[in-house]
Amino acid sequence: MRPDPCEFENEVIVMDENQYETQIEDVRIRMDNEGVYETEFETEMIAMDENECESEIEGSVRIDKERVYETEFEQNIRKDNEDEYETELEENAKDNESSGGGKRKRAKRKVPQQWKKNVRKNKRNAGESYLTTAGKVARERRPKNLGETCKCKRECHLKIRDEDKISISKSFWDMKDLSRQRDFIAARVRRQLAERGRVESSRRKFSQTFSLLQGGTEHQVCKYFFLQTLDISEKMVRTSVEKSARNAAGIPSPDKRGRHTPANKHAEDEIVFAINHIDSFPRVPAHWCRRDTKKEYLETILNKEKMYNLYLEHCITNKKKPISRTNYKEILIEKNIGFHKPKKDQCWCHHFEQLPADQKTDRQAEFDLHIRRKCAANEEKRKDSEKSKTDDTYLSANFDLEAVLYSPLFHAKPIFYKRKLATFNFTIYEVPKRQGHSYIWTEFEGNRGSNEIATCLNKFIHSISNTVRHLVLYSDCCPGQNRNAVVACMLQQAVCLVPHLKIIDLKFLEPGHTHMECDSMHAAIERASEKSKIFWPDDWINIVILSNKKNPFKVSVLHHDDFLDYKDLQGKIMVNKKKADDGSILSWKEVKWLRFDKEQPNVMQYKSEYWEEEFKRINTGRRGRKPTARNSSYEMKKAYTDQIPIQKKKFNDLQQMCHGKDKIIPRQYHQYYRSLPVQAGNTNSEDYDSEDEVSLQVMKERYLQKK
Repeated sequence: MRPDPCEFENEVIVMDENQYETQIEDVRIRMDNEGVYETEFETEMIAMDENECESEIEGSVRIDKERVYETEFEQNIRKDNEDEYETELEENAKDNESSGGGKRKRAKRKVPQQWKKNVRKNKRNAGESYLTTAGKVARERRPKNLGETCKCKRECHLKIRDEDKISISKSFWDMKDLSRQRDFIAARVRRQLAERGRVESSRRKFSQTFSLLQGGTEHQVCKYFFLQTLDISEKMVRTSVEKSARNAAGIPSPDKRGRHTPANKHAEDEIVFAINHIDSFPRVPAHWCRRDTKKEYLETILNKEKMYNLYLEHCITNKKKPISRTNYKEILIEKNIGFHKPKKDQCWCHHFEQLPADQKTDRQAEFDLHIRRKCAANEEKRKDSEKSKTDDTYLSANFDLEAVLYSPLFHAKPIFYKRKLATFNFTIYEVPKRQGHSYIWTEFEGNRGSNEIATCLNKFIHSISNTVRHLVLYSDCCPGQNRNAVVACMLQQAVCLVPHLKIIDLKFLEPGHTHMECDSMHAAIERASEKSKIFWPDDWINIVILSNKKNPFKVSVLHHDDFLDYKDLQGKIMVNKKKADDGSILSWKEVKWLRFDKEQPNVMQYKSEYWEEEFKRINTGRRGRKPTARNSSYEMKKAYTDQIPIQKKKFNDLQQMCHGKDKIIPRQYHQYYRSLPVQAGNTNSEDYDSEDEVSLQVMKERYLQKK
C-alpha cells in the first residue's frame, strides 16, 4: 500500500556537507501529491563523457528534450558493435604501456620493499650492482683474486682454489644481512695482543690473523687474500672486529641505525583508538560476491573524508589526540575496507591490461575470446530488442537485483554507526514497452537467493501479454541468483503452465559487459533518493513509484508467504541437470543460453557459445521414461513458513534510533520497528548501552554547534 504523502511534509533535504555546505540551510523540498521524487527526476541529468561511458553505463539515466524517462542503451550498443570487435583486437595486440587518464586508480598501499632506499640497501647487502644516491653505478661484488698467485709466505692460493673462492664469496653475500656478515667476519678474524714491536714508537697494540674454511678445514690466509676473496674493504673488517671486542659475548653488537623511534610517531594507544573507531561502523555484505570477496564494505553514504571528520569529533569527545588523515586512511587500506559493492562479473579486460607484456602474449587468445563473446552477446541482444519492437508475439526483457536499500537513510552523523534494515528490489525491464517492473521485499520477509529470483520471474511471466509466444530474458552471470538449476526449473515449469507461451529463452551476457536497461531503473531510483530522507521501507516503495514520471514503474510488494520453494521442485522434476543426450556434461559457469520449449516439457536445451548452431539437449526426467507434461502436476511449497528474524544487534540499533535522546526516527514509525521479528533473546527496546546514548548526544551537540 502506498504511504500517505502527508507523512513526508516538512522533509529537509540534507545534502552532502563537503559540496553544498553553503546551501544546506536553503534547500528544502515538500512532497505534494505527485511526490518529491517526480520533481527530482525531472531535472536534467548530466551527460556522461564518451570516455567514461563504458565504466558508468550501468548507472546511467538520460532525459530527452521533452524530459521523458528513457535510456539510450540500444543506440550505444548499435554504435559499439559496428567496428568494436576488430578495433579492440587491433588495439590490445599492441603493447600499450599506458592505462588511460580517465580510469579510476586503486588506492596506494605502502610497500617498503619497493622503496628506492630499501631496494638500494638490499642490493648493497647482497653484493649486487645498484645505483647510488649520487647517480653512480656501484659494481657487483665478486672475488678479485681469481687466477692470481699469492706472494705471501703462506702461499694462500695453494690452500684455497678459485672455485672455492667463488663459493665462499657467494655464501657471504647470499646472507643479504649486514649483521650476519659482520658475524662471519668476526668469526674468521682473530684479534690478539701484538707479540713484538719493530718500532719503539709504534702505536700498534694488536695483531690480527685471518682464516677461511675450505672443505670443513680452516686455513689461515693473509689479509690481502681475505679481503680480495670477499671483495670487502679493510674498514668493514675493522668495524666488525671492534664491535665484537666491545661486546661481552664476543659477537658484533647489532647495527642501531634506523632503529630509533621517530619523534612524530603516534603512540600505540592512539592507533588502537583509531582502529576501534573504524570498527564501530557496521559492515554491509557485498552485493554480488558475498562468498568470494575478503574485502569489508561500509555503506555507500560514507567515504574516507566523512569518516575522518567523524573520527576528529570522536577524539574531541573522548579527549584523545587524533592521528593524521594520512595515517587514518592507511588503516582503512590495511583493513581492506571499501565503500562500493564489487560486481561478481568484473571485466577481465582490466585484468588483461595490467598484465606484463610476456603474459599478455600468452593470454592474448583468451582475451580475444572474451571480446568475441561480448560482441556476440550484445549483437544477440540488439537483434532480440529490434524484433520485439515489431513482433507482438516476441518479447525481450532483462532483469537484475538492485544493490541493497537501507532504512533509515539520510545524512545525520549518528546514523553512520548504526545497523539498518535492508530492503531488496528486483527489477525487470520490458524493452518494447519501455516498462519497468519492481518487486520489493524486506530482509525479514525473504533473502536474496534463487528462490526469491525465481518467484519474481514467475510472477512476471504470468503477467505478460497473452499475445506473447516467445519470451527472451537477459541477465548477468551471477550463479547464486540467475544462472542455476533452480531458476531453470522455474522456467521449465512456467513454459508448461502459461497457455500462450511456446518458448522461453534465458541468455547470459558476458561478465564485465552486463549493462542493461534495468540498470537505468536503479540509477533513477538512486537519484530520486539522494536528497530525501528514508525512515522506513515503505519510503522506498514511494521512491520507486515516483522515480519515473512519464512511465511509472509497476511495483509489487512481496511477503514471506509469496515466495515459493523452487529448490524443492527442482529436486522432483529435474533429476538430471548435467548430462546431455550426446554424453557431454553441462558446466553451469559456461552456459550462455538456456531454452525451454512447451513441445519438449522435460527437456532443457543449452548452448555454451552464442555462435553454436545446434542446442545440446538434457532430458531432466528419469532416464528411460517417456517425457510427459508433468511439470504442472506438483503442488508448490512455500519457501518460508514465517518471517525471518533479524539479528539482535540490528534490532537494538534500530530501537536506539527510535528511543535514544536524538530520536532520529520519528515517532510514527516506532511501532513498526518495535514489531520487527528478532532472534531469540531480550528485545526490550529500552535496554541499550547508556554510554552509547551519551556519546550520541555529545556528537549531536558538536555537530549542531559546528553548523
